[in-house]
Amino acid sequence: MNPKLKISIKILMAIILMSIALWFLFFKWHIVLYPLDPGYGPKICYSPNKEFFIKRYQTIFQSLDDPLYAEGVAILYNKSGKKLYKETAYLSRMFGPYWISHGNRFGVFYEGAGKEFGTELPSSPGEHPDRDRGCF
Repeated sequence: MNPKLKISIKILMAIILMSIALWFLFFKWHIVLYPLDPGYGPKICYSPNKEFFIKRYQTIFQSLDDPLYAEGVAILYNKSGKKLYKETAYLSRMFGPYWISHGNRFGVFYEGAGKEFGTELPSSPGEHPDRDRGCF
């Protein structure tokens, strides 16, 4: 095989691999902790009693969008840091989370892309006077 062709194939493969890596870095991997601007609330959304918390992440591309209508991934953890739930969502306080504590039913809900979703919690997130909503 021609040595120049060998080098050209290696360069082409390197360019292809770098393009794939950059695609994932900018558009697929949720690595930026939301919000970048501290004026849009805390980086970690705690339940009223601090038994649970939600971290919100965006891709690099998503982090360039308006923080008020930001989309990304919301990940629910218990207080020891064990991941309980993960979902794509709108991230600002305007869309959640809703920490629900009614009788024996406990949950957390988020809004995203025209749907509301969430999960049941193993214990109460605590009561809060702000109608079960927001980051505390």
